[in-house]
Amino acid sequence: MDITPIPAFDDNYIWLLQTAGITLVIDPGDAQPVLAHLQTKGLALDHILLTHFHYDHVDGVQALTESTGATTIGPADPRLRVPCEEIQANTEQWQTFGLGNLEVNVLSVPGHTVPHLAWYLNGHLFCGDTLFSLGCGRLFDGTATQLHHSLQQLCRLPDDTLVYPAHEYTLANLRFALHILPDDAALQAYGEKLQQRRQRGPTLPVLLGEEKRCNPFLRCDEPMVQQAVALRSGQAVHNALECFTLLRQLKDRFRG
Repeated sequence: MDITPIPAFDDNYIWLLQTAGITLVIDPGDAQPVLAHLQTKGLALDHILLTHFHYDHVDGVQALTESTGATTIGPADPRLRVPCEEIQANTEQWQTFGLGNLEVNVLSVPGHTVPHLAWYLNGHLFCGDTLFSLGCGRLFDGTATQLHHSLQQLCRLPDDTLVYPAHEYTLANLRFALHILPDDAALQAYGEKLQQRRQRGPTLPVLLGEEKRCNPFLRCDEPMVQQAVALRSGQAVHNALECFTLLRQLKDRFRG
């Protein structure tokens, strides 16, 4: 599988995949860089996969479909405002379908928005704005309970899963993670590696196993994280969901 990040706007990545004789893109918020890449590489676009309705993920769809004839698959959400084959995905179990010779898996991961989809293709996770390296999505019309559950579902994937979020937020998330867990040696080492990677290009993709070990939003069941969140928030933390909810609130207010 050949996967290319196409930068868009300030920090978006539109992921382009070539595999099994198929070319597809995920969350094309801007058509022009995708069309330019297709022309440069001499590629024909077959499919567009969407995670959610936000403009920086969908505004290039119409121009791409008009130029290439690609079919679009996404969540059942009238706010998409683009012709789309709607997927009614499950929040508990991945659903599988075929695109030609390619096996595609989809899961409903509400929280950042409702609905929101995650796509899993042959060990590669495309999670939109649900999971970021060392962070997670903001809550727009979803709840902390929903997003926490969605992240737990993604964490059931194998540790060697490669994670492809839709934004280059890694170093900003690192600053917040170190603010919460300044003495975490594993986080410090991971952060140094990510900083070095960013000097050469994108920090993404990242290994899910490393995120499970270092991303505070995926570690809300750990006493160390719960204690740190209680200290920073000034509120008692009794369980993983309370920890996650307060941690997301702390991130929303963080200006580091």
